[in-house]
Amino acid sequence: MQSCPIACAHDAVQHQRRIICGLDRIDRLAGHQKELLEAFQECQEGACSCPTDEYLNVASMTVDADESRIAIRLEARPGAKLDVSEIESCLEYTIGGVEPAR
Repeated sequence: MQSCPIACAHDAVQHQRRIICGLDRIDRLAGHQKELLEAFQECQEGACSCPTDEYLNVASMTVDADESRIAIRLEARPGAKLDVSEIESCLEYTIGGVEPAR
């Protein structure tokens, strides 16, 4: 089973201050969506377990989900910039923690 694709990009208006990420085809994590959303909730609450310090640059995180997609919006702390590759690494780590064995 392949992971769900992750696509992150900077918001052009908020140059490196806002990142919008989309996780598509989360149906590949059948039965594990709730665990994934709970893991993202931990990140929202500041209890992120990612092996990167990028979460220190995040001021706010919102998560919207439906049956096939999760959208995450991240806002940087004042004076900080967000690194897309670090955020993608965090998301891959989080997904890996709930993804069913292949």
